Amino acid sequence: MFRGNMRTLLFIAGMARSGTSALARVLSLSGAFLPRLLVAPNASNPTGHWEPSVALRINDAFLAANGSSWYEPGLRLQADTVISASQEGRLIAKIGKFLGSEPIPEHGVMVIKDPRIPSLFDYWLAAARQAGFTPKIALIYRHPEEVAASLHVRDQLERDHSYLLWIKHNLLSERYTRRYQRTFLSFDHLIRDSHKEVSHLCESLEVDLEIPSRTIAEQFISEKYRHHFANSQVVDDPSPGRWADRVYTVLRSVSCGGVDQNELDSVFDEYVRWDRRCRTSLGLSSSLPWWNPLLTHMLRRQPRPRDWRHRAYK
Repeated sequence: MFRGNMRTLLFIAGMARSGTSALARVLSLSGAFLPRLLVAPNASNPTGHWEPSVALRINDAFLAANGSSWYEPGLRLQADTVISASQEGRLIAKIGKFLGSEPIPEHGVMVIKDPRIPSLFDYWLAAARQAGFTPKIALIYRHPEEVAASLHVRDQLERDHSYLLWIKHNLLSERYTRRYQRTFLSFDHLIRDSHKEVSHLCESLEVDLEIPSRTIAEQFISEKYRHHFANSQVVDDPSPGRWADRVYTVLRSVSCGGVDQNELDSVFDEYVRWDRRCRTSLGLSSSLPWWNPLLTHMLRRQPRPRDWRHRAYK
């Protein structure tokens, strides 16, 4: 497990719409530092995103340069794309320059969150170490049905697409952080008792923060901001749900005895093989993403729409 530097970079990992923004804000109210330039609040997050706009630009530019984006559900970039040493070095240098520009005192804790970071975690962790930080990770998870409902409202994403994004970002968040001090948080538990969950986070990660009162925390973490509810703790869906249920079961079981990494690795391997088969069946090279309206039809084994090549999918 990596330890060593005095300053801590606390990554909030997991899938978007899982309470990452609320957790970042409460940690900042507890004494953790946030980057100076933040993404502005909007209708989808009226209390704030609490994520650095510089990180968003760095991540988006790198993903776009490799034919990807946060919306790509496959693991092509992680499993099948060769990133040159020069491109890797430039990305780590950009991240390091950003981290080094933030005035964080010795023994300080800075909180970083951006939904794109799980796809690029190796580079962010390397840059953090080079910039003199000890990386620590808080992985927060939420029922995929609730995340899918939220993304449908915000982005009009189809359910299957959202499930695949949920699987991908939770798998990568766990997979890339195994060598680091980390903890797992439930969105449900955070909503019910933020004080208890943040206390657990601080104890698990050995970070010295002053947890705000429940009255202050509830300005950002409250049932009034929760608009979507899962019908049960079981993920009941015949296609991507079979993987989502397995991942969700592992995450929910962490408090009972550690992470079942073998099960998550099994899901990861199955997912990569399925992604490759989909791209092969479409006649796409391994360097091309394939997300588009055909996604649902491939999952459900329905005939492809005749105009699928001409339709954009966000």
